Amino acid sequence: RQVELTRVTRVESTGEEVRNGLSMTSEAYLGRAHFHGADTMRSITLLGAHSAFANGRVIVPVLRTSSMATGRRFFYNRQRIKHITLGLSSNIAQRNGVNAPALLANGSKNVSSSQAALPKHHPDGMPRWPSLTSASGILRASDWVGTVTFSVGGCILAGQVGMDVLGCTLVGTITAIGGGTFRDAILLNKQPFWTEEIEYLWICIGTAMATFALWPTVEKHKILTEDGPVMQWGDALGVGAFAIIGVQNGIRACCHPLVSLCCGVATATFGGMTRDVLCDRPARILHSYADIYASTAAGGAATYLAVRSIAPAAIGLRIGLGVGASMLMRWAAWTFDLKLPVWARHEIPSGDTDVETA
Repeated sequence: RQVELTRVTRVESTGEEVRNGLSMTSEAYLGRAHFHGADTMRSITLLGAHSAFANGRVIVPVLRTSSMATGRRFFYNRQRIKHITLGLSSNIAQRNGVNAPALLANGSKNVSSSQAALPKHHPDGMPRWPSLTSASGILRASDWVGTVTFSVGGCILAGQVGMDVLGCTLVGTITAIGGGTFRDAILLNKQPFWTEEIEYLWICIGTAMATFALWPTVEKHKILTEDGPVMQWGDALGVGAFAIIGVQNGIRACCHPLVSLCCGVATATFGGMTRDVLCDRPARILHSYADIYASTAAGGAATYLAVRSIAPAAIGLRIGLGVGASMLMRWAAWTFDLKLPVWARHEIPSGDTDVETA
């Protein structure tokens, strides 16, 4: 039978509930929610992210918002949606041209003058495009710099092991966005970020192809070296930015702080780990042949979480200290050749076995 959802102000439960005969499944507030069964949805206040609303039968897109700091939201309705209030985001790109929280009635659009101005993005989020006017905008710019640096490094390694232009482009792209893909698809169970933010694919592909074409000449004339300061500091900035962005994604999904920290480490390092596997060499973050790497991402992520718990309103401070901690640890790692401890190799006494153990 048809039922009506009169008002939902926030989604905090896990599992499944039934309200007035309406099945509601949700993972967490600011997580993913799916509402099915109602032909009429009179008033819905959305505070979460990545929400899908449908009547359970025919799904017809009415409104789609994207590039939102709180995530992706999809709104569907077979007959009518009378009142929708969008929370935690302005700066909304919508297919129907509405650029503010909107009142919808049978597909029509009107801007509600009674709604107060909303934040441009989630406190633990970023604007889509880089800017120098806010800490979050600078973080986005740092993310782009790290994406370019990671793509260059992945392409160089692929070329050194004999891959062709396609292989180098794929490895360069995977190195740059593989960590964020793992975070979204595996840890947070959502659509990978670059399917919406397509600019990341263009950055990776363009950078990798340019590196394949130009790197032999650049290296020959020593304009830029693989282990030079430009690449090292670009990589350090990328590790710090990726770690913080990974933590922010975990926070917005309402994950436990430890899980958010894992999101940060995965974002910063799993692309490189995949690169090493594809290039048939020991994964850098798991072996001691190179200086510490994943530990620096974890340090930056932990710093961000710690500052956030102490001073929740200091957004710029926690971003700066988090990225700065990772970069400082990376500098110390390559300057002092810091490595994690490993077992000392030794031989088991003869007569027991001839196998050497670590």
